Amino acid sequence: EGASLFFFFFFLRIYPMYFILTAFTAAIIFSAPALFHSLEYSNTLLLQSLLFLPSKVGVSTSLILAVAWTLAFEVIFYFLFSLCLLFRRPTGLKLIVLLLLLWAVAGALFTSEHYIINFFLSTLPLEFTAGVFICIYFKSKHYRPLYNSQVGAMFLIITALTFTLAIPFPVADRLLTDNYRVIYYGLPAAAIFICFLSFSPKLYFSKIITAVGDASYSTYLTHFLFLGALKFAANRFGLIEGINIYVLIVFSCLFCTLGGIATHRIIEAPITHFLKRVLLGKKHKQPIFEPPRV
Repeated sequence: EGASLFFFFFFLRIYPMYFILTAFTAAIIFSAPALFHSLEYSNTLLLQSLLFLPSKVGVSTSLILAVAWTLAFEVIFYFLFSLCLLFRRPTGLKLIVLLLLLWAVAGALFTSEHYIINFFLSTLPLEFTAGVFICIYFKSKHYRPLYNSQVGAMFLIITALTFTLAIPFPVADRLLTDNYRVIYYGLPAAAIFICFLSFSPKLYFSKIITAVGDASYSTYLTHFLFLGALKFAANRFGLIEGINIYVLIVFSCLFCTLGGIATHRIIEAPITHFLKRVLLGKKHKQPIFEPPRV
């Protein structure tokens, strides 16, 4: 029951917003196809996207909601994690790590002629493995939070610089999906994640971090919409040419984060609470292993 409830709560958290934004994007593709350079609406594209299965788009593969391509991997990860909950904690953790490593090795060594299978043959599971190890550490007796905000800020600056220097500019599309992604994105992201988790919850900005964390899934799904709106406004008023690229990046991140927080509070949270009341009832308690924020 614990495993099934875990996966159910995970699905309840991720699917309603994914469905809404996929349907919204599909409606735009159908009504205004000129806004999309490569995607063409089809019922097959919509159905496969709703099932987290990519479709063939030119020489590549994509979902209708292209930014959600990693969500397809996350669904498989949490399904495997749910199965591992059927075992005792030490055994389950070892099993999920083993499964993820085998998946990553297969992604590094093999390819397939079938585009869907080839899509899932990736080293991306190594990033999930890093998340499991980070969770184990922060749940262990060896974890000590940072009470000195200056030390934490220094760690964040170092990891942010590492993140910036590690990515070759301009960023090639293949670096987002090929086997080197774990180097350019996975390791710096894990370092930044560790820095944030190392802060003591007693620090004054813990509420800000919590708000950003609660809204992270909405930010993940909607940032392309807010970036598109920002780009439209900047082109309309001729602002892009006169703005430093790094200033633009910082402002875009803040804009998308605030947009994600607003989307979470106005749309995601009310829908999730409503579905929980309807499907589970007011008195139902959440499982011990509730899925973490995306």
